[in-house]
Amino acid sequence: MAFEDPIAKYLPKFADHDHQPKIHHLLTHTSGLSNGWFGPESQDTAYRWARVELLVPLPDTLEEWVKRLGPLHLAFRPGEQCAYVMSAEVLGRKKTRI
Repeated sequence: MAFEDPIAKYLPKFADHDHQPKIHHLLTHTSGLSNGWFGPESQDTAYRWARVELLVPLPDTLEEWVKRLGPLHLAFRPGEQCAYVMSAEVLGRKKTRI
């Protein structure tokens, strides 16, 4: 694993993003992921419908949670902003895949 590897290399559900978040984006909270509360309203609604937003309990497995999160639109282009979101959970799922 390298800091410049795209997340999708390990978690294919993240492959459809125009601008690929990388491992270092997860570590620095600059991945573009949202938490369902501080993004544009339409995006926050999508996160809530997918049941991956901040105040909803996580699914039973990280695998299920990443399946729900991966296809959702990013709140911003990776590296352009900082947002404290659920990066640790995504990294945790990546670690379980190695």
